[in-house]
Amino acid sequence: MVLFGGNTSYAPQSYLRDTWTFTPGARGTYATYGTGCPGSGGTPSLGSRLGEVPIAGQTFHAQVTGLPLVGPAYLFVGASRTQWGLVSLPFDLSSIGMQGCTLLASGDFLFPVTTVLGSGLCSFDVPLSLAGQSFYNQVIAFDPAANPTGLTVSNGAEAFVGN
Repeated sequence: MVLFGGNTSYAPQSYLRDTWTFTPGARGTYATYGTGCPGSGGTPSLGSRLGEVPIAGQTFHAQVTGLPLVGPAYLFVGASRTQWGLVSLPFDLSSIGMQGCTLLASGDFLFPVTTVLGSGLCSFDVPLSLAGQSFYNQVIAFDPAANPTGLTVSNGAEAFVGN
C-alpha cells in the first residue's frame, strides 16, 4: 500500500508531498511434528495456547497435555530440528532407557513448564531480534513410571516468529 501527500491540521492549506509505504509483516506460525512417548499421564502433546503464534516483542504461550499428574517439566527451545551439537536429530532415546522416545529439537534454552494435573503452560517473551526466524521446541517431563530413565518427551513444534 502506498500513501502520498495529505494535509496538516496545524497549518491549514499546507499540503504534504511525502510518500509512505506500508508493508505488512510476516505472519507467525506454530506447527507440530513427530510424536511424544507414552508416560503415566498419556502421551504428552505440545501445542500453542488457543492456537496463538509467536510474534516478536510479545509473550508466547506453549501448552502441553498428557503430562504426569505431578512432577516438573521443561520446554526445550532451540535453533534446530536437525542438529544439537554433535547429535543428529531426530535422535532415538531408546539407548538411554527411553523406549519409543525421540529427541526432536535442540535444547539451546530450557524454560520451566507450570504444570497442574497433567497439563502445563510455558510463557516466554519472544525477542524482537527473532522476527522472521524459526525456533523449535519440545517438552521433557519427569515421569518415574514411564520408563527406566524416568523421563518422557512430547512431540516437537516448529515456530516461525512473525512481526
